[in-house]
Amino acid sequence: MKQTLYLKTHNLTGKKYLGQTTRDPYKYKGSGVYWTRHIELHGNDVTTEILYESNHKDTFEKVAMDYSIKLDVVNNNAFANLVEEHGGSAGGKANPNFQDKGFTGRLDDPQIYKATDKIRNAIRHKDNPQRGKCRMKARYYLLRGDEDIAKQWFDAWVLHINNQPLSTKGNYKKKIPIWNEWKKIQKKG
Repeated sequence: MKQTLYLKTHNLTGKKYLGQTTRDPYKYKGSGVYWTRHIELHGNDVTTEILYESNHKDTFEKVAMDYSIKLDVVNNNAFANLVEEHGGSAGGKANPNFQDKGFTGRLDDPQIYKATDKIRNAIRHKDNPQRGKCRMKARYYLLRGDEDIAKQWFDAWVLHINNQPLSTKGNYKKKIPIWNEWKKIQKKG
């Protein structure tokens, strides 16, 4: 089975993604978590460059890993890769952390959390623009000295927080800010 190592570049944002596939690389969008969310947010306007093709798994894995290291795809902010592309099995499970349709080992990699947090926060802010607006206005009026108006905006912000759905991340409890504590923190910073 022929494997293809490709480099995708988003034409609007310039973000890159190094990946491998056994499918048509020009039609295949890629499977990385950060990359697929990037495509969802900015559209599938990408250029695909074929870097290497091979039917020999061992050779392919070596070339894929060499490109990953050379391009420093995990640490380079120009890339959306969360892990090195090392060729993996030809069935689409190239990620070494992928087992039984889920990630393992992600607790050890803070970059995975950082990238998924950025994506989740961008979606949350896009879905709830009023929440951030209320918080910023509360801070603005507080620093300006208009505590009554700041308190109104603060209350609106807390209302938005309370109306947000509960997290699906297990035992997470909402952190509801308290006016007097929040006010002290804002005046310090």
